[in-house]
Amino acid sequence: MAGPEVKVYYDGGYIDDVGRGRRNVNRADIYGGRADLLFTPGDALTIRLSGFAQDIKRDGSSFADYTFGGRPTDNALAQRRLIDEPFDQQFRLGSLSITYDLGGAAITSITSYQTVKTQRVLDYSAPYVPLLAFLGLPFGSVGLNLTPETRKFTNELRIASRGNGRIVVVANAGKARLYGGELTLIARPSREVTFSGAFAYAHARLAQDNADLGGRDGDRLPDVPAFTAAISGDYTAPSGSAFAPTFGATLRFVSDRSVSFDNSTSFPQYRLPDYTSVDLRAGAKIGPVDAQLYVRNLFDERGQLSGYTLLSTNGLTSGLPAQVSIMQPRTIGLSGSVKF
Repeated sequence: MAGPEVKVYYDGGYIDDVGRGRRNVNRADIYGGRADLLFTPGDALTIRLSGFAQDIKRDGSSFADYTFGGRPTDNALAQRRLIDEPFDQQFRLGSLSITYDLGGAAITSITSYQTVKTQRVLDYSAPYVPLLAFLGLPFGSVGLNLTPETRKFTNELRIASRGNGRIVVVANAGKARLYGGELTLIARPSREVTFSGAFAYAHARLAQDNADLGGRDGDRLPDVPAFTAAISGDYTAPSGSAFAPTFGATLRFVSDRSVSFDNSTSFPQYRLPDYTSVDLRAGAKIGPVDAQLYVRNLFDERGQLSGYTLLSTNGLTSGLPAQVSIMQPRTIGLSGSVKF
């Protein structure tokens, strides 16, 4: 059984470069496709061959500039740059999955090969401007051109029992401790309606002092929220419907996080506050075409997703703003895919 699929997206952008008077510098074109071949030679054996390709072209970065007090330097969706920061990436992935059902358990072998080619420019003007000005030297734009390329081959062997629970063990050579739990709930009051909820708690802390990281025993690990939750509801018309409409909504919550350790001299600490977002969607299937109208971030939340503070180190460059990735503002769009 074959299932090719092609998708094309256009993101109009939402970050403005106020220093140069440019709007929506992070606008992007995203296009790609995938194909799956599924073979079932017998009741116990399943073979799946998959391929995925995606290209991303973006005019500028998606970071906004924030003070370390958590306030935007200009506005919540603004940055100041002296040069363009274009980004181009080509991602390719091929995988082969073989599953054999033993009855009480299933053995799965997954082999994959992926390549990622990236071309991007980073504006390093800002960190050096204070230094050059201090030395009384002329200064202009300074750009760093990066062209990393990665190739990765992986092979995994999984053995899964028929139990409904899951045990996850995380080890880090005794330098950190992590414990928590996950809860997933699914309810189907009818064949057309599905409700689901996924909740997680993580207690992630250093288990000993680390001078290189600037962390102390008991400090929170960066970028790990203590609580996350996602609650969804979906309606799908009966399969016999010619129009086959679908409707759904999702609420997500992520608690506050830190981007570094309090005593780090390389990455100054910055706190990311918690945020909540709501998404709506409505779709229809017309022959081989799946179309969906969506509203993302319905209440236009300015959620802070991640932060980057390497360019805000101590010394002559201290005081430079943190670069914060902001959740995409309220977006209304239409997506479509074709299977043939």
